[in-house]
Amino acid sequence: MELVTRVTPTVLLLDVAIRNGSAVEVLQKLAFGEFTTRTILLADVAQSDATVDAVRLGARGLVLKDAQPSHLYKCIRCVAAGQYWFSRDQIPAVIEGLRRPNARPPLPAETLTPRELEVIIAVADGATNRAIAEQLGLSDQTVKNHLSHIYDKVGVSSRLELAIYAIHHKLADRPR
Repeated sequence: MELVTRVTPTVLLLDVAIRNGSAVEVLQKLAFGEFTTRTILLADVAQSDATVDAVRLGARGLVLKDAQPSHLYKCIRCVAAGQYWFSRDQIPAVIEGLRRPNARPPLPAETLTPRELEVIIAVADGATNRAIAEQLGLSDQTVKNHLSHIYDKVGVSSRLELAIYAIHHKLADRPR
């Protein structure tokens, strides 16, 4: 995300199996931000549900990793021109998935673990990392790790932004 923010590419080739996160999280950040970058997913296999979720979040194409280079180049050119690119065998599953009204990818707040929610509530209450660690029986480093994952998931970069996010999404109102 840092690179996309800095470079603002026209097209992003996003590996479905990225390290340090998930492609859905990246797509969510792109979808909820003010980015004009068009995304193409690179995958080992075409999974219809994952593809539909990706399209709902703004992915413009899907290319299998074993595709011919000419196929990838055509896909990049089409997506850069504002079109969508899916193979013929993917299109029916994508259309059918998009027609399901209640099928949608999870919102960032829905991907949080119970422990991450506890940390968010403590941050919204104004607790320090040390206080959170003591309250939850964790080490300071574990609290820092949780905060880093939370920041990535919900797209914030500070405790203040996280507290505002928690209040806005009513995460701080949950039972403790």
